[in-house]
Order: sequence, then structure tokens, then C-alpha cells
Amino acid sequence: AVVSTQSRREEHAIQEAVFLNDCGYKWETGGMMENLRTSCSNEKVRAYHKKFYRPENLDVIICGNISIDKVFDAIIPIDDRVLKAGYDPYEKPWTKDIQLFDTYSSTNVLFPAKNEDNGRMSMTWKGPLLSDVKMVEAHSVLWNYMISTSAAPLVKSLIDIPEPLCSSISVSTEDYPVTLLTIIFKGVKPEKHSDIRKIAMETMQETYRGSLDMTRLKNQIKNNVAN
Repeated sequence: AVVSTQSRREEHAIQEAVFLNDCGYKWETGGMMENLRTSCSNEKVRAYHKKFYRPENLDVIICGNISIDKVFDAIIPIDDRVLKAGYDPYEKPWTKDIQLFDTYSSTNVLFPAKNEDNGRMSMTWKGPLLSDVKMVEAHSVLWNYMISTSAAPLVKSLIDIPEPLCSSISVSTEDYPVTLLTIIFKGVKPEKHSDIRKIAMETMQETYRGSLDMTRLKNQIKNNVAN
């Protein structure tokens, strides 16, 4: 099942840690296998349908060369019958404010693998508002500067060393109302997690306090535009 894969288990753990309140972003839409096997029941399915299969969540899409009058003549009696059935008060989803994490936390996630010596590690931060397009793009450029070539600071400090701490580094941005920025380290030995976090944070702080290689940064931006 997809929920048992390495990347999906990691993603679900991040969602659980990031979203503190009961919001749709933190749930696995297809259901968790454990729940489907142990707690799913006919009564729960019926309750779910009663709660969400209702007129407010219905769209009717009609295509083709049609007579509008005939369509409404056919729909109105059905519409009246549905409304007379009666429903509980409707709470519109996705209207509550999202509560995001504000303190550091760490979680270990186990997943099936042929090789138990190498895993992956992720670090997630809150990014800019999704509506702040300029700042979102600025973060993307900066992350590419940090990881995209052999001259990138994080590559030099974690990979291009006598005993590499990981085999590759990538970055993922999740477009929630507040973006989430996740840096992913692959080929990581479990006992090296703390070393990677420490060195990665030190490298980013040193880059922040120092000066950027503006020539490389300009070339990177030009390449991004060209591609």
C-alpha cells in the first residue's frame, strides 16, 4: 500500500508534526491501512456519507447540445425532494484557521526496506505565505544555491568530504497557505542523523553570516530562466 512506502510515511509524519489542529491537510485522504483493518465499519461509512454527501457538496455538470428548459424541468423535482429530506447543520470545511508548529520537534519513522543501514532524513521549516510569490521564488533560488552543484555549501559540507554523511540532497516545497520547505537527505546511516542536523544548521548559519557567491547565483538564475 502507498501508505507503507518510505516517502509517504515520512510525509505523513511531517504533516502530523506540522499541523497542530484538526485540519484536512494533516489527514491521509485514502485512509490509513491500520484503521481500515481494525476500526472501519459499515456504521462509520454510513455516518461519513450522511455527513458529507449532501447538497452543499454537489455539483451537476451537463455537457452537449441541450435544452436548458428541459434540464431544469428534470432537475427541479429532484432538487425539491433532496431538500425536503432534511440535513444536520452544515459546517463548511477548510474555513478554520490553520495552527502550525512553532517549536522544534524530532520524529523517527520506521518503514520496510531491504537495506537497514541507509535511510533518509528530512528537515522542515515554515516558509513564506503562498500569496507572497516574490518571497516564495526567492526561497527557491536560495535553496538551489545551497544544494544544486558541487560548489553548493551543503554539498561541500555533507557529501564532498572524506566520509560523506549522505548520498544526495534535495528540497521540496509544499504549497499550503503557508508554504513548507523540506530539505531531504538520502543515503543516511541512522546514527548520523544528529551529525547531519548539526552540520546542516551550522552551514546555513555560516552562509547567512557570510557573503553569497553572486557570480554563481546570477548564473544559476540565468539557467533557471533559460530552462
